[in-house]
Amino acid sequence: MSSKLFLSLLGGLLVSHAAALPAPQGLDFDAILDLPPAPTPTIAVGVLSQAVVVNTQAALSSVVAAVATEVAASAVNAKRDTVCPTQPAGSGPLTTSPDTPSAFLANPAYSQAALGATVPNGYTQVYSNLNASTSTVGFEHCRCSGT
Repeated sequence: MSSKLFLSLLGGLLVSHAAALPAPQGLDFDAILDLPPAPTPTIAVGVLSQAVVVNTQAALSSVVAAVATEVAASAVNAKRDTVCPTQPAGSGPLTTSPDTPSAFLANPAYSQAALGATVPNGYTQVYSNLNASTSTVGFEHCRCSGT
């Protein structure tokens, strides 16, 4: 193979590879590295309920400030003059009719699916079939029994 052909193939390969690289995300890594470490959560296993103390006044103040900032920013950027379009109904083996929150909660198919689910080997079931949600840093739906 001639060196000209080899160099043109190599150049084409490099250009095509460079085009496939992801675009930079523009993250401020200095600000990220300056953040304090996230707290390590402790999740009780085998406990039916757990009391969590929440400073509601501080949480409310924080939410009100965030919403006020967001509303002010959105008012500056654009005015929403249109109504959001209706979204299509769900599909699959577990559909709910009528498509309302109360009908969704009352649909026994979801409870049956939750109660019939098996826990994978090596994991401990923490909860099942609850009409609730949880949100915490580092929450694990299943905790490996080896750790």
